Formats: sequence, structure tokens, C-alpha cells
Amino acid sequence: MASQSNLLALNAAIEAARAGDAGRGFGVVASEIKKLSQLSSESAKKVFKTLLEIQKSIIKITDVINSSSLIADSQAAATQEITATLEEITASAEILAKISKME
Repeated sequence: MASQSNLLALNAAIEAARAGDAGRGFGVVASEIKKLSQLSSESAKKVFKTLLEIQKSIIKITDVINSSSLIADSQAAATQEITATLEEITASAEILAKISKME
């Protein structure tokens, strides 16, 4: 769009020059279109750069989430092991308590 606007401004400037004094106002419009074209091009570049930065941030966030998920899975497995061990200890303690009451 910016390049098309720039081409339009160039054509308008050429036509304004051909028209001489009568085309002076048209030349001003052509100049403003050219400025608008340049601003559009700069804005598009800034938007593109910002989108790339957002994309990089999303990739980093995704990596952190995946890492956190792995850690959470590992902790869940460890918690299950601890629970199983505590159940075994409790069962052994109950057996010992019964044995000690028999004597």
C-alpha cells in the first residue's frame, strides 16, 4: 500500500509539474500523499517488528509453561510415592501396635 501510494504521489507530482502554476495545489496534495506513504511504510515496519517481538515472547512463555508442566508432573509423581510410603509405614505401625498389645 505504501509503495502504491508513493507511486501515486510521484505520478501526481509529474502531472502537477506539467500543469505549471495551475497545478501548484495539486503538487501540494502530491507532496502530502508522499509523506503519508512514507509514514505508512514506517508504521508497517514498526508493526512488523512489534509482531516479531510478541511472537518471541509467546515462544518464551510457551517454553516456561511446558517446563512448569514437567516440573508439576514430577512433583505429582513424587507426592504419590510419598503417599504410598506413608501408607506402608502406617500399615507397619498398625501391625506393630497389634503385636505389642498381644504380648
